[in-house]
Amino acid sequence: MGAGYHGGFGNTYGKKLSENKESTTNNSDRVNYLSRNELLRKLKGITTESTIVADKIGSKMISLNILGDDLFDFYVTPDRKVVGRHENGKIYIRRSSADLVSSVLHEGIHAMDYFNGIKYDPIKSELKSYRAEHFFQKSSGRKAEFKSDEEIIVHVYKNYGRKK
Repeated sequence: MGAGYHGGFGNTYGKKLSENKESTTNNSDRVNYLSRNELLRKLKGITTESTIVADKIGSKMISLNILGDDLFDFYVTPDRKVVGRHENGKIYIRRSSADLVSSVLHEGIHAMDYFNGIKYDPIKSELKSYRAEHFFQKSSGRKAEFKSDEEIIVHVYKNYGRKK
């Protein structure tokens, strides 16, 4: 992570956030804009975890950065399967995430663990974040990424388990 990684690229203060509408010019860019406050409103009051994450972003304890695909590719990872990353209390979300609000919650759970002194463990941390995201999706009427907890477990062990 070089200089500029944290330097305001996509920082949401006063900016619009993109969610779920395809661009006519580039399918990887979405143009249905959601303000920072609207995003926080979509998180608040749905689940305990989503409300806490929204409050921590609102109070600027957690720094939220929504990055266009080119910036995300350059500063975070070019892996298009990765839509978010947490680092030291800062979260970075790929603008073209299929569900921007859920992605913010998922990474926000990691940020809360960081602030609570909980060391990242690939299996335990991802299970916790995916489960919180799943409960939020079901509670808010959003399309759930996984059908069951068993699917979450399989996904986490497949994608975050030990590499040989």
